[in-house]
This record gives sequence, structure tokens and C-alpha cells, in this order.
Amino acid sequence: MLSEGFFNNFSDVALIVQKDEVISFNNAAQSFFDTIDLPISFNSFIKSNLDNQQPIGIGLVSLFRDYLKKSGQEGSSSFEYLHRNNWYEISIIRCDQDTFFISFKDISFYKKFDPQNKINYKSLAECSPDTIIRFDKEYKFLYVSENIYDLLHLRADDLIGKSIFEIGFNNEIIDLLSFHVSSVFIHKSKQRVELRLPTGVFIDLYMVPEFAVGDEISSVVATARDITELKDTQEQVSRSHEVLADAFRMAKLSTWEIDVKLNKITVNNFLQENTSKDYHFKDFLNQFILEEYHEKIIQAVKDCISAKDENFKATLNYQIVVGQDIRTFMTNLRIRKNSVGNTVFIYGTSYDITELKKAKQDLRVSNEKLWDAMKTANLTNWDLNLISGRGQVQKHFLSNIGIEVDEEVYSFTLKELFGFVVDADKARLLRTFNESFKSSEPHSLKFFEFKVNVKGKIFTISASFRLKLSSDGTAIYCFGTAQDITRLKEAEEELKDYRENLESLIEIRTQELISSRRNLQDALDLAQLGTWEIDILNNPGYFTGSKISQNIIGLSKTQCPIEEYISLVHPEDLHYFKKSQENSVNAKPGDKLDNIEYRIIKPNGEIAHLYISTKVAHDEEGNLVKMYGNIQDISPIKKAQEEKDRLTKIIESSSDIICLINKDKTIQYMNKAGKIFYGIDSEDDLKGQSIEKFQPKKSVSRDPELWDKLEEDGFWMGENIEVKYDGTEFPVSQLLMAHYGKDDQLDCFSTVIRDISMQKNIEEELRYKNHELDTFVYKASHDLKGPITSLIGLYTLVKYDVNDVKSLEYFERYNAQINRLNDLLNDLLNLTKIKDKEAEKSRIELKSEINEFIETYSDKSSNPDLEINLDIEENLVIYSDKLLIRTILQNLIENAFKYSDNNKKKPFIGITAKTRGGHLNLIVEDNGIGIDTEHQKNIYNMFYRATENSSGSGLGLYLLKNAIDKLKGAINVESEPGQGTIFKLKIPFSQNHKEEPTF
Repeated sequence: MLSEGFFNNFSDVALIVQKDEVISFNNAAQSFFDTIDLPISFNSFIKSNLDNQQPIGIGLVSLFRDYLKKSGQEGSSSFEYLHRNNWYEISIIRCDQDTFFISFKDISFYKKFDPQNKINYKSLAECSPDTIIRFDKEYKFLYVSENIYDLLHLRADDLIGKSIFEIGFNNEIIDLLSFHVSSVFIHKSKQRVELRLPTGVFIDLYMVPEFAVGDEISSVVATARDITELKDTQEQVSRSHEVLADAFRMAKLSTWEIDVKLNKITVNNFLQENTSKDYHFKDFLNQFILEEYHEKIIQAVKDCISAKDENFKATLNYQIVVGQDIRTFMTNLRIRKNSVGNTVFIYGTSYDITELKKAKQDLRVSNEKLWDAMKTANLTNWDLNLISGRGQVQKHFLSNIGIEVDEEVYSFTLKELFGFVVDADKARLLRTFNESFKSSEPHSLKFFEFKVNVKGKIFTISASFRLKLSSDGTAIYCFGTAQDITRLKEAEEELKDYRENLESLIEIRTQELISSRRNLQDALDLAQLGTWEIDILNNPGYFTGSKISQNIIGLSKTQCPIEEYISLVHPEDLHYFKKSQENSVNAKPGDKLDNIEYRIIKPNGEIAHLYISTKVAHDEEGNLVKMYGNIQDISPIKKAQEEKDRLTKIIESSSDIICLINKDKTIQYMNKAGKIFYGIDSEDDLKGQSIEKFQPKKSVSRDPELWDKLEEDGFWMGENIEVKYDGTEFPVSQLLMAHYGKDDQLDCFSTVIRDISMQKNIEEELRYKNHELDTFVYKASHDLKGPITSLIGLYTLVKYDVNDVKSLEYFERYNAQINRLNDLLNDLLNLTKIKDKEAEKSRIELKSEINEFIETYSDKSSNPDLEINLDIEENLVIYSDKLLIRTILQNLIENAFKYSDNNKKKPFIGITAKTRGGHLNLIVEDNGIGIDTEHQKNIYNMFYRATENSSGSGLGLYLLKNAIDKLKGAINVESEPGQGTIFKLKIPFSQNHKEEPTF
């Protein structure tokens, strides 16, 4: 145990916890915490005195529980903790089996606090249609939005705290996820990947780094978007293109040519014969062409012969005899003249249009059927000439909405159309048209709805919309279909307004809604509303539910024993449930039973809140024969209310200033932190007050143009100045957001304001300390270089003057350590050069540089059988920074030699250097000892060694990565233990010294 004097005088805040109780704390803790009555349970102590919710999204109670367990197993542990905007390192040391010493060390001076890490990801995530995910460096889920269930069929609670390796992903998905997540941490850049989940959903995963301390990444935030429908559509389009290509290949056209002078016709592939044949023109007519067309064809040939314009064109339709069939052909006519202007050849292409003629007839019949169907469904075609501003619509459609016209196809103007559109929809309808005209996909099908007022009666119209463009891309024509969906909309509104009385509404409207059964089913699915019954007369002892009811309860079959259903009822609600069933059984004919709510535990362990209506049926003698009713899953409603309450508590407890602002800039709501900051005592002091009253004149958010831009863009974020009620100025970060209603009209604004004065001070101090540290590393390394060089020289003298074998052995060991220290100093000096270096461009003969390093490390290699394979582009000369290029080549080639496998029969090193599109593609491959997968993500870290056999400084690949980053290049490693390693680099460069550097 610790001595009492040491404990009380310990400089940092310290506690003694024994058997989950705080039994003592030192002098430093007395000024840190409020008065504490000892002993106190450790959980109560945390909740009363510490900030339980941490930026990483995990509560402090959970953190302490995990690290106390770890200290119990390993003797000690530590983690970082945010308390009142200060960072502390909490160390836990096990004194004996039940007693722990816990200290709080203030590390705020060294740790840069990024206020963005305190954004409430959950509230933002719930606003997004995409799934939001947050990973840490160990690939664990720190946060997952609730709609993850749509992608993985797993709840968010099933994923939090687990890594991507623990939730059943296959190796392909794990490899993709781990590679791209680690790439975000390594490259500190965004990553994007598309992958198909085990559920069959195809997602687009977009990952961005989240910085915590300096340039250190604390976590990765990702959005997952369901693109399954997009991928399926792409596949369908691809298949359609293939079918279209086959159709063109299968189209058999015949070519022909008439020699005017010889009166001869040559045909090719005529009548599907893959041969070329010559006929006398009259013989051809008599053999193939129906006689009634002879004169027409002869006249067309004469017209071609007499034509003066060599660009003369004509078209012939005629019929020919093929066996017992008569086929219709179409032939185009062109002419070729000689040097004196006489027509010498008439040529063209013939193709069989018999099926086309038949198809036209069939199309005419189909159009008549379609026209009848459209009348029945009250559908109409419409079109609009955007040049003239006039359009057309069918008479029957207008008649159905109370507009009587004489013409079967009525012509209207835009002004006439907008005269019927209700005022609330006019601006939205115009905006829809304008957005369609500017769309990047003008030919795609779009839909919109609007209301019209005809003689005081409101109709809802649903219309499809396509654009036709001119050759210069100008919209000249639009067309589509329109349908009166007034009755459908009325039915949907009735369903929405009378959810609790849905059963009676269905009974009343059954006949009216038969034509809208599909919409009704969609509404039931959306409302998660099913039916149930217990048929005491015909099927006693069994609970029967509809398909929706089965999904709500989690049953795999339509019927189940009543005992099985009762076993699902939550124990705390069981008495209430049984009481309700007893009331139902004892009810008399005509009695009205109350609707009830209770919870069940589904077979998969999920808890669901149910809303149940119950009715009973009796026979003529008053005996109970059936119990039935509706069942609805109201878990989302319950959860939404809990989330709302939780969000309100979070906002009120936040240290940030959070406000809701009306369109006229008056304050609608301000949280507790804002009222304290501005000195507001009550809600009455806020009523009718403008937000500008509380902002200084130099505040950025007082600029009217900013609010106009905010309304257009939706949000603004930046730094600002705020003044406290006592006149103190604070630098702040501020987020302003515009919120819109269902009609896309501005509803209100919101703002989040955070004090960043401490952050500004820490940033300045950190920049100064980093400069001091770089200066110290460079000077210390440079000062040590001279003594080490002298020691290396001393070894050379000893090697020649000392003959004692034992002494030489000691000096060899001594020299190995001196050389290792010398390599470390060289790497440190190179690191400082690279970090402070501005890239310079000079001429580099890459093959010469590569050969020089190969020669250097071949002399040092312990493997004489190592084969070197070079594939370097001829006369490869680039202009880049020579020091950085040499640093890259040296470390790659040195590692390939150093980690070769002497036990392999044919060890080799392969180097490939090619240029493409202004980039150098460099590949260094070996079949050496390889790198374990668990180490690959850390190989570019400073002083990291992936193998115990490494004798280097651990800076080689760190230097390599820094050099590549300086050149704005990219690197990728592929390795398998025992098989070898491949490094692939892509580095931009200049091809001559006159070009601007690419870095």
C-alpha cells in the first residue's frame, strides 16, 4: 500500500478505490472536486463529479469499467479523459486484489482540442437518409445510425464497440474495409469504395478523417449510401445495349447497283442470299418485281438518269414475289456521274419492310387499345412547345375535372394552364420546370404533382415529364402523361388523419377503395398495422395473425399456440396483459373494450412496443366465439419520443450556445449556456428579441449578405467574434443552418456557437513547441555526428593494429552498435532535411540511380545467389527532387536486400520503372520473408519494426513515406508472410526542366 505522506502530497489528483467505493482522496483532489462524503460508490462519484459523456461517444462509467478490468489483469492501464474542456491522462494502478490507485494528470497543454469532435453525430445522422458510421483505429464501431438495419439487418446496439472482424463479414469485405479505413489514418485523406454487403445491398461508402490532436486522426466518419437500385439499373442498361447491338447485326440489308450503259443490275444479299448476282434490268423486273410496280420503277430510274444535281436522292416502295409470299421492300436511290455530267451508275440499299408494315398495323391497333385504357384510367398524353408556349391535352381528361371544350385534342397556353394552378403550387411548379431544363440528365423521366382549382373545386394532378432538346442542347419541347389522383390523395389523407380509427374507416370505405387496394396495403405496411384473431369456436387455443402481424411479433408462421404468444409478453407487462384478456373474455355483446399498449420480447431478443385494439364476437346465445382486432408496432414512435427527450437534455446540458431563430431573425429558442453567456434571466427576456441584439457590430453574422447566402446554400460555418454580457470578447466557431418545410419554403434558422479562445492559445503554443523540437533534433543529431565518425575511424585503426582474436570480436560488436547509431543519426538528419525541404527540380537518370543502389547493397548482401531482375524504360530521364527520389530508392532497395530469404531456392528482387501520363510508376518486388498482415498498417510509423529480425532504426519506411508525400505521390504495399513483398509507387514528375514542378 502507498504511504499516507506520499499519497497526500502527490502532485496530481489521486483517489483510492476499494471494492467499487472511493475510500480516500489526496490534497490535490480536494480543490478539484466538490465536497465529497466518504465512502461513496465509484459509479455515483463519476456521475456526480465527472463529465460522463466523452467525445468518442462512450460514457465514462463504461471506460472506467473496461480499464479497471484491464488493470486487474495487467497491473496498470491508462486512458485520456475530457473534463470541463481540459484533457487529463487517467492512470489506474492495482495495489492489491480489490484496491486501486487512480490519478488524474492534466495534459491539456500537449493536446489540441478539436471542437468539431463534439458535434452531436447522432442528431446529424438522424437527419441524413444515408447511414452514418464512426470507426476508431482498431476498426471498432464508435457510432452507427439507426438506419444501419436497412443495410445489415443488425441494430446499432449490436455493432457499437465491436470491430469489423467480429460481425460476420466475409474476407473480401473485411479486406476492403480494413484497407480503406487504414488508408484514411495513414494518408489522412478521404476514401471511397463500393461493395456488396452479405444482405445483398450494394453500398457506396465515403470515409473522411476526424482529427483530434494536431494532425493525429482520432477516428473515421463514413456515410454508407444504398446504390443497389443504381447498380441494377446499370446492369439492365448494359443488357439492353447488348440486345440492341445484336439486333443491328441481325438486320440483313441488300445493296444493289445499276450500270446505265450496260442496262445491268448487280444485287448483293438479295432475298437473304449471301451472294452477289448480275441481272439484265428487264429480266430482274420480270423475275422478281410485281408487274404493277414496273412502270413506277422505270420512271424512277429515268428520273435518276436525267437528274442534273449529283446529290439527287429518291426512295421507292414496291413488292416482290418470294416463293408463295409477297414481300414489301423499300429502296433508296443515289446517282454517280462521270466527268462530263452523265449518270453512269444508280446505286443504293434495299431492305425488307414487310414486318414493319405489319408492325405499323399492329401498332395502330395497340394505340387504339391504349387510348381506350387511358380514357378508362382518366390518363392523358400532353405536350408543350417551349418556343411557342402552346401545348395539347385530350378532351376526356379535361371533362373529368370539369373543363368542357369542343376539340378532341385541346390546345392550351402556359398562361391558361397557370390560371387554373392554385397559388401555393405556382412557384414550385415553375421551379420544377426550371430545374428540369438545367438538369444534367435532360432526357430522364421525372414526376411532379400540383393542384388546380376548377370552379371552386380542387383537383390533384400527377404528371410525368420528359424534355426534347435541339442540336445545340436547347430545350424546345416537353411531353408526358397526366392523371387525376384527387380521389387517391383524399384516401391517403383520410388514412393519415384517422390512424387510430383505421379499422372502422376501412369497413366504411371498402367498396370505394377497391381500386386503390395496392395503395391501402402500402399504407398498412408503412403504419406497421396488422390484424389478429383467436377463433374460439373453430380453432381454439391458437393465435392467428396476418403477414404484417407475423413480422411485428417475430413469428415464422401464421398460427401459434396462445401459450407461445403469451410467453413473448414482457414480464413487467404480463399482469396488465392478462387483465386485458380477462376483460375481453368477460365482455358482453355490445361492450366497448379499451385499446392497450404493452411490450413483447421477440424470439430474436428485440423488445417491441405494441398498440392493440380488441373486439369480441358472440353467437346468438351470447357465448364468446371470437376475439379479434388490430396490432401495431409503435416502437419507432416510442423511440422517437425518447430520442427527442434525450436530445433536449443534451442541448440544455451542452456548453455550446444553441439557438433556433425565426425567419425575421427573432429568437425562438436559446439553451441554458446561451442564456448564461448573454446574461438572460428568463424566457420573457427573449420574447421578440432579434439575435442581432446579442452580437457585436463587427460580428460576421450581422452581414445581411451572409443571411441571403445562408438561405440559398443551406448552411454557413466559420469563425466569429462574440461579446459576453460583461463586455468580454471571445473568438468562437459558429455554424448557421437554414431549415425548410415540406413545401421547400424557409421555416427557420439554427446556430451553434462554441468558445475557441483556449484552442487558439493552444494552437499558437503548439506551433512554437514543434519548431523548438525540430531545431533540437537537428542540432543534437548534427553535434553527435562528429564523435561517431571519430569512433568509426578508431575502429579502422584497431582493425589493423590489434591481433588478439577476443579483443577483435569485442571491437566488432562495438563497431556494429556504432554503425547502427550512425545509421539512426543519418536517418534523423535526413528526416529534418525532408520535413523542412522545399522540393527542387533537377535532372535524374533513373536507371543510373537504381544501379548505384543495387551495387551498394549487393556488396553488403549475405546471399550471393540473389537474382536481380530489372525492367526499366529506355532512356528514362525525369525532372524531380533528387534527394527525395534517392531517399525513396535507397529505402526500397535496401529493404529488399535486407529481408531476402536465404532459404529459398531462387531468391530474387524485381524492379520495374515506367512512365505514364506525367507519373513515374515504380514497383519493387521480392520473394523474401514478407510482412505479417497485422503489421502492414503500421510500417510507415516512426521507429516501427515489423519483425524482430530488423536491425535498422525503424525510420526507413517513415522517411520513404515522408518523401513520397513531399512529391505528392502514392504508395501501396502487398505482402504475405513467407511469400514476399511488393511496393507499388506512383510519383508525379516533369519531363523537362522548363516545365513547372508538379509538387
